[in-house]
Amino acid sequence: MSVQLPCETLISKIVDTGLCTRCGTCVGVCHLDNISIPDYMGDCLPSAGNRCDSCGLCLSSCPGGEVDFSRLEKRFICDSKTDPFTGIVKSAWVARAVDEKVRASGASGGIVTALLNFLIETDNADGALVYSMDRDKPFVGRGVIARSKAEVAEASQSKYHLSPMNEALADLRDAERIAVSGLPCQIHGIRKLQDSGWEKASSIGPCVGIYCGNNLYYEATRVMMKKMGVKSLEDVKRLSYREGDWPGYFSVVNKNDESLRVSKLDFNQAIPFYINHRCLFCTDLTNELSDISVGDAWSKEGLEEGGWSIVLARTGEGEKLVRSAIETGIIIAEDISHQEVLSMHAHAFDLKKYGSWLRVSAWKYLGYKVPSFNQARPDIKTGRKIAEILFSMQFMLCSSKVGRKMFSLLPVGALGPIFRWLRRTWINISRRN
Repeated sequence: MSVQLPCETLISKIVDTGLCTRCGTCVGVCHLDNISIPDYMGDCLPSAGNRCDSCGLCLSSCPGGEVDFSRLEKRFICDSKTDPFTGIVKSAWVARAVDEKVRASGASGGIVTALLNFLIETDNADGALVYSMDRDKPFVGRGVIARSKAEVAEASQSKYHLSPMNEALADLRDAERIAVSGLPCQIHGIRKLQDSGWEKASSIGPCVGIYCGNNLYYEATRVMMKKMGVKSLEDVKRLSYREGDWPGYFSVVNKNDESLRVSKLDFNQAIPFYINHRCLFCTDLTNELSDISVGDAWSKEGLEEGGWSIVLARTGEGEKLVRSAIETGIIIAEDISHQEVLSMHAHAFDLKKYGSWLRVSAWKYLGYKVPSFNQARPDIKTGRKIAEILFSMQFMLCSSKVGRKMFSLLPVGALGPIFRWLRRTWINISRRN
């Protein structure tokens, strides 16, 4: 009986069981180029060839099946008591970039771009691992190592489709120092890679993590563009998910320089129909293993002036970076309390910290493979457990073939009134709890 190669185990134990997060780490660390993602705009799943030399990095760095938060926090963050909602947080602010161009081009305040530029300008990094729109295919993103302010700027704003950014680790040069800006699953992969002893891991850091509620199959983008009148991907000259004043617009510019756009909140109506199933089991909203976490500041006055970001410093290195950027005049910031951190994203914490744990428990009970996190869990009330039945039914029905077909036939914004009412109700209930 032959022994499975590590890459074969990765496919059989992670990909085939639905645990793959699509972070791209396995692709980026395979020095033989044996792992690839053939259907980038479909299921976006890795596939392995037969050139494996059993180094095992693809398997040891994979965050799909297990992320040992307790141990990784002690190694990379600090050895102190963690919060079951936010993880370890040393300081918290609402902040935004001082440079108007940086702020206007960002998703909510331009903080990530400002911090990455600051690291490069002060020679504390040679570049940054980021997710940018593909220059040859401007309708889809790609992981890149940005080595200039211009390349960092190209990667600004969120991209709401599956994004295996860590595949770009393959482009990391020897002794090159890079910062990382990524989603929780991508940062999980980076931390596990650093923990595994990868030879280039010592040159990675700091990690600037992005808040993430979920990610979507590319089909959501394709369907929304079709609703807007885009007939072919080849007609797309530029695509942005958060263009314009906060909270932004899903915007497409075609090759005739005609601009089409819908509000971000209208685009968000695609979430229950095209959410990546694995995202429903992720318990990390705020990117708890990063040095710094950044998200939208949803309840800060002055949002109409360009948006603000919520910024959490978790490590000494992260706190030093943010405070240096404040003192240098790169960003402006105001301290906020832990309660404000929770209140700004109450409904998202409900989805990730109550809902995800309930879904993990339910699917494990039913015999399905689920991820292991070794992480502090909040107490969950009986009422929320009952409500999860409705949440899960909604995701199952909407993501079915019938649900997706129905959504594709509806005009843009048709579900807007009910979605906005549900969102307001969810936020209000979550804040009270």
